[in-house]
Formats: sequence, structure tokens, C-alpha cells
Amino acid sequence: MLFEKIKTLRKAALAVFVLLFCTAYIYVCSQERKECMGVPVLESTTEYTIYEYTDFSDSISHYGKKAAIDTATDTIYISQSFDGSTDYVDFAGGLNLDSATHRMYFAPDSAFSDMDRAAAEGHPFRLIISDGSCKYMEYSVIFTSLPVISINGDFSYLRESEEEGGKPTEIFAGDITVWTPYDPEVMAYTAKDSPLEWHVRGHSAAVHAKKPWKLALKDSKGENSDLNFFGLGADDDWIMNAIAYDHTRVREKVFIGLWNEMAKETDCNTQMTDGQYAEVVMNGEYHGLYLVQRRIDAKYLNLTEHDILLKGARDYHPEYVYKAYNIVHTNLDHDYVYLLLENFYSRTDMSSFNVDNFIDCNLFIQFAYARDNRLYNNTYFTMKASPEGYKTTMTMWDTDISFGKTGVMNLDYDGTVFSPMEREDTDSIRALHPDYDRRAYERWCTLRRDILSEENIAAEIEKHMAEITQSGSLARDYEKWGIAADNADNLDTVKQFINERLPWLDGYLAEKAADNQ
Repeated sequence: MLFEKIKTLRKAALAVFVLLFCTAYIYVCSQERKECMGVPVLESTTEYTIYEYTDFSDSISHYGKKAAIDTATDTIYISQSFDGSTDYVDFAGGLNLDSATHRMYFAPDSAFSDMDRAAAEGHPFRLIISDGSCKYMEYSVIFTSLPVISINGDFSYLRESEEEGGKPTEIFAGDITVWTPYDPEVMAYTAKDSPLEWHVRGHSAAVHAKKPWKLALKDSKGENSDLNFFGLGADDDWIMNAIAYDHTRVREKVFIGLWNEMAKETDCNTQMTDGQYAEVVMNGEYHGLYLVQRRIDAKYLNLTEHDILLKGARDYHPEYVYKAYNIVHTNLDHDYVYLLLENFYSRTDMSSFNVDNFIDCNLFIQFAYARDNRLYNNTYFTMKASPEGYKTTMTMWDTDISFGKTGVMNLDYDGTVFSPMEREDTDSIRALHPDYDRRAYERWCTLRRDILSEENIAAEIEKHMAEITQSGSLARDYEKWGIAADNADNLDTVKQFINERLPWLDGYLAEKAADNQ
């Protein structure tokens, strides 16, 4: 009897042992299956004790493309979607290492439990590469909710020369990869790449340490090739706007967002080229936060061969019409086009202008005190052919000198918030349309009820600021370019400017309209 009891106890003990073993095995297996982008997340790194630097930057890929790595700091930038409850095990794409002898592991990190917070704080995750011995190499991984762009090429190689704003320009060749966590074109994660030619663009912005770039996408034969980035439309011609002189980094996005919201409801206005924030790594160096935009041209505006597109020249008071406008698109002889322009260059006849478009442009210039857009500079002029002659409308561009910023290095909130600002050719339009000020005030009152209401403007500001703060990109950009978080050009002052200027314009425009009676 005793022997039977012992056998029963042994069987029970064995069953308990098997159960515990299976439970432990399942637990261990489940722990091993915890991966971030196909890379195991370790519970302990005590076995890796000897740091030995080896450069794996050319061997690490994300989503099948060479990863965007700042080689000076061994930091990998990875774009992912964040929704407030993001789990790292659901991240898109794989992070891979092209090595037969080494493997990658993420070091244990409590920040994995709150990825949204980790992204906003710019938390670096440790990526360990080892051959299984005690030796290891380590990278930092930054996850961002913004698209990531990697550009690689040879800056010492002068491919060709062209004229950009009247000066010789060095053209470089290389390739570009763009990782987008949510691409509206396919409603999914994408990693797009292309051969590329690029050069520095702009005037005053071109001398800043953080350069703006013009990108020309190519195919394998060197011909122009369109790609649709961020759902902004297919094009081969893109601009990486450095937004370097606007320390808030949101002025242009706010102006564009409000203008485009208004333009959707009108027939006379063309939408400004919207932009997508992205973080850029160029030739192994992190360059920070950029606004990527399509260029305004005949393709963007869907112009015919009979239409004319002009871009205002930089000089506010050029001596000749030839210096006031650059011809972007026409099938006519350029001298003939300048002859057509002579009358509204001298403001003796501006009857071709669409007055409703002129009013909207002027109101936005006054609202933002956008001094760079008040005459020629940073304005495109579209002259569409019709049986009655050319009809002219304007599209604004490059509106960072606004909302209290009066120059690339100048702030003057007190001097601008209560000061008039309108296009310098407004009196010529008034002469053609004696009811101009009444119509402008009526239009202003309509805009103030919704698009230019305090609530809508505040929501637009917060939307774009959230985009660059919750991604952690604004703090990284400030650190890269030596900008203090409490610098004078800050969002609070911009908000104060807007909240004081709106009611002042309410009264100013009402008074102008009353004088027009």
C-alpha cells in the first residue's frame, strides 16, 4: 500500500514538474518572440561586456533600404506611426543586418512600455550588434513619427553648372530614400527611393549653415522621373525648405494651411504648395527638421502651352520690367511677354488682375504682416489665356517672414502688430475698382467667421506644433543648430501677435470701408 502511495506521489510530482517546465518553456519562448521590427528585445545584456567598435552603417537596412544613420553619433533614425497607444511589436518593416556572423538585439529598456512618450522625448534605444561572444558594437535608435529622408552622394563632385537666381550653382548627384509611416497614396507604410540630382537653393537662406535644397528626381538613365511623396502629388521637382530663420518652425505651415482652407472654397485662388515635415540625414550627417514641398510650376498649376507663369524677382523696386519678373512658363517670345507685362509693371493698367484673388492675397498679407510678399518677391503670377485676353491671378510662396518677423534675423512684434501692410500695387487696383475697400472688408468679415477666427487659427497652430513636438523632431533640430528652447522667436509671442492683430485689423479695415462710402 505504501509503495503504491509513493508511486502515485512520484507521478503527481512528475506531472507538476512537466507542467512547470512547459509553463517556463512557453514563457521563455514568448519572451524570445518579443521583437521590435524583427529584432529581439533582450531581457539582459550582461553577457556583452567588451565594447569593440565596428562600422556596420553600410550593412544596416530598414524596410529593405540602407538605413538613415548619423555616423558621427552612430544614431539610426526610423520613421513609424504613433497613435497614443503604440506598441513596438506592431512597428512596420524590418530592421536587418547584412552579416553572416553578427546579429542585432535591442537592449532591455523600460521605455518600450510607452513608445509614444519615448518618441516625444527623443529617447535613444540601444541596438547591440554581436557575433555571439562578449564583444559588441552599439548604435542608438531614434523612433520618430515624421517621415525620414536619407540623401547620399558626393559633395566634392561638381556635376554641372546652371543658373539659380542669377548665380552659378553646383549640381550634385546621388540617391534619395524616403520612409513614410502613412503614405496617403497607398494608405500604408512606404519606402521610396530614386536617383537624384540636387543643389543649394535660395538667396539669404542659402548662406545659412542649415541649407535649403532643390531636388530633381531621376530614373536609371538620368531622365526626370516623378514620385509621389506624402500624398502631395507626383513630381520630379521637389524643395527641401530648411525653415531655418523661423525658430518656431510653424509660420509657413500655418499660413499655407489657412490659405489652402480658404482656397478650396473659391474659384479664383490656387492652393499654395503644401509641405510635409521630415527629418533629414544627408551623407551620414543628421540635418534636422525640413519642410518638403513641390515647386510651383506649370505642372503643379496644370497650365496649358498658351498660359504664362511668372515669378516675381527678389528686388522690390527693380528699374526695368525684365528685372521684376522671371518667366517660368510660356510658349511666346520672352520679349513679347515682357511687353505684355509693361503696363502692370508700371501700374498704368492692372485690368487683367482678378480682383477677388487680389483681395484674398492682400488680406492674408495684412493678417500675417507678410512683408516679403507685398509686391514682386515671393509671388507667382499666372496669366491664363482667354478669348478676352489674359486673366491674371497670384499665388504666394515663401511666407516665413511673417507674424512679427520682419527679416531673416529681425523680430519686431510691437512695430508690426498695429501697423498697416498691403500690396504696394493696391492703389492701382482701387483706381480700377472704387468699391475695393468695401469689398475687402466684407470678405474679411466672412473669413473672420470661420477660417480666420481665433479658434480656427489656434487649432491650426496647435496641429502643426504637435506634429513637430510629439515626434521629438523640434528638440533635435534645436540641438543640431544651437537654438535655445526659450529663444526670443517663440510660439507664445506669435500667438500674442495674432490675437492682438486680428481685432486691430477688424477696426482698421472697417474704417477703410467707411471712408470708401
